[in-house]
Amino acid sequence: MDEQKRELVTIAIPAYKADFLCDAISSALNQSYPFIELLIIDDDSPYDINGIVCQFHDNRIRYCRNKTNLGSESAAHNWNKCLDEAKGEYFVLWCDDDMLQPNMVSSMLVLAEKYPECGMFHANRSVLKKSG
Repeated sequence: MDEQKRELVTIAIPAYKADFLCDAISSALNQSYPFIELLIIDDDSPYDINGIVCQFHDNRIRYCRNKTNLGSESAAHNWNKCLDEAKGEYFVLWCDDDMLQPNMVSSMLVLAEKYPECGMFHANRSVLKKSG
């Protein structure tokens, strides 16, 4: 990736569950590529998503709360809300119980530069689960 490039990358988390949200947020903020916007769309969750987000003091985070639960009909409705709110040149949709590897965004940008005709990339992810 050309070090002179500084495209903003939106990492969007359509949040509903709270169990692993803190870990998901941390993994997004700990990317080796620093020019990110972390967009968290609280899908009218019964959990204190805002309280979790407020634990992080990082100006790259933007939090929005839906007035109604868009995902109750289809998860795609909240995913589309994430797209509508995104400000980045590039967009990463990530789940509230997944972990990003620290170089995921920079690796995806290398691929985007190498294959400009490709409109979407998918990465492996680590899904967090409760033990027991």
